[in-house]
Amino acid sequence: MNNRLMNLRLKEGLYKTGEIAAELGTTAITLNRFLQGQQVQYRPNGSHTWRLYAKHLRNNLARPRMVKLNNGYELPLLMWTSKGRDFIFDLAERSMPSWYAEAIAQTKA
Repeated sequence: MNNRLMNLRLKEGLYKTGEIAAELGTTAITLNRFLQGQQVQYRPNGSHTWRLYAKHLRNNLARPRMVKLNNGYELPLLMWTSKGRDFIFDLAERSMPSWYAEAIAQTKA
């Protein structure tokens, strides 16, 4: 993780989707698709940046942030708050897709 992302996490308590996905035993791509399927987030007009649906905006689940990468480029990222992280865990547990069920089974073994 680059220093800028680490500072955001420590200073603001924000998490990348990939960090949450790793805790669930999956990838960021799979988790993003799951969240899209659950109508939590979407990509407007072919954008590469995820946005929350309106019904989730007021819940303080995530914040858009511009992150400077090591190569100097800036990239907009949807960073999840602690509340958003908990929301994702609850949603994953309720919906129980196969990747989450497998991750839970492995942690209990």
